[in-house]
Amino acid sequence: MEAAPTARDGLRALLAGSIDVALSTKPGGCLLILGAVASLPASEIPRARLQGARRGTVALIQARLQRGVDDGDLPPGTDAGALAAFFHGILQAISFQARDGATREALRALIDPALAALGAA
Repeated sequence: MEAAPTARDGLRALLAGSIDVALSTKPGGCLLILGAVASLPASEIPRARLQGARRGTVALIQARLQRGVDDGDLPPGTDAGALAAFFHGILQAISFQARDGATREALRALIDPALAALGAA
């Protein structure tokens, strides 16, 4: 995501990469997502670690989006925080849908509509 020339390209790469990860294991999905909804031990330590990792992902997305605003490839006034939360939700959707057996084609079909949230920037 960081090496892409634009925020849009970076997010496309992030989403495509998440599809590869989600489909690379059986039965599919992502520990950061599934660990939050699975029965965790009574200890809050694993839950806190998973939440921290997810917050870190949102922060990375937000930073890349803000860089896009600063570089001029996203419009001024773009709400990088809200978009970061949205794209994190798309990552979660990819993970859950992969877990439920979605095909690579079906998951890839989520990318363009998600990127439409960036507008015509």
